[in-house]
Parts: sequence; structure tokens; C-alpha cells
Amino acid sequence: MEIGKSLRRLLDSIPGASSIFLTDRDGVIVLSVGEELRSRASLISSLQATQDQTGKLVMGAHHASAFFYENSQLVILNVPPLTAFVVASPNANTGMLFKLREQLEPLVQEVEGIVPEIPCCNKSN
Repeated sequence: MEIGKSLRRLLDSIPGASSIFLTDRDGVIVLSVGEELRSRASLISSLQATQDQTGKLVMGAHHASAFFYENSQLVILNVPPLTAFVVASPNANTGMLFKLREQLEPLVQEVEGIVPEIPCCNKSN
């Protein structure tokens, strides 16, 4: 699948990035490349809980979040109608990870063309 290869190229273009997976609004994984994570379901449900709370800040639409841990970092990118989760080493360039959002937009449009029934996110959050 060309979309999978394109996502793999994006992953490989960032030193220290180990996994990218795309989910729909309901947390269903649409596409994944890189290392398999046992904690993906936990990451997805944590994001949903976080979004519920950050929506109360009334700061506009969520574009990206970064979480830093002892052994890794997690960058979450809102690329409507999908959400991208990028897992990387703590030394990976976070700015490069954030720039993936722009590079993912055409890929997400391609996914939408193949799977037009992807539940859309609430763009006002």
C-alpha cells in the first residue's frame, strides 16, 4: 500500500522516531507503522480524557501536544479527521516531530479518499 510506504518514509525521516499510528475520532487505528506498542490503547484513551479537559480551557482548536517521559516522548498531532500519535526517543527533535503535521495532511487526504466514512472530529475543539 503506497500510503503505508509514505507513512514509513515520514517515520524514517526523523532520527529517533520509532512509531506513528493514525486513529479516527473514536480511537480506532486506521494506519500504523514502526514498532508495535502494547500501550496504544492506553495512549488513545488518555488522549480522549485529556481532550475533554483541555476543551474547557477555551483556547481554540487543539493542534498538537507533546509528552515527555524518562525513556520516550509522545507527540500527538490533530490532522482532521484523524489524530497522529508519534512515539520517539527522548532525544528526538521535537520541532521536527511537530512539523510532521504539515507532512501528514496530504497523506490523511489520501486516506479519506480510500475510506470516506472516517468519523470526523469536532473541529471546534
